[in-house]
Amino acid sequence: QIQAEVAEEQQQIALDSIFSTVAANWFQLKSKSVTPDYAKDIWRSLEKDVFPAIGEIPVQQIKARTLVEALEPIKA
Repeated sequence: QIQAEVAEEQQQIALDSIFSTVAANWFQLKSKSVTPDYAKDIWRSLEKDVFPAIGEIPVQQIKARTLVEALEPIKA
């Protein structure tokens, strides 16, 4: 029983640390401080350019160079 609970907790931690999950949590906060159109643009850019590159990678495993390369298409 305890082992199952620990495994479930570890799985939830792993899911919570995936870049797309972290980005979605950040976006919820960010979208409150920008216009709806700008928020839509941010999310669209993440979905189109960033998530395909690093969306399923845990944030702890993302190297700076990988992040910079993923963000390159959306630099303004």
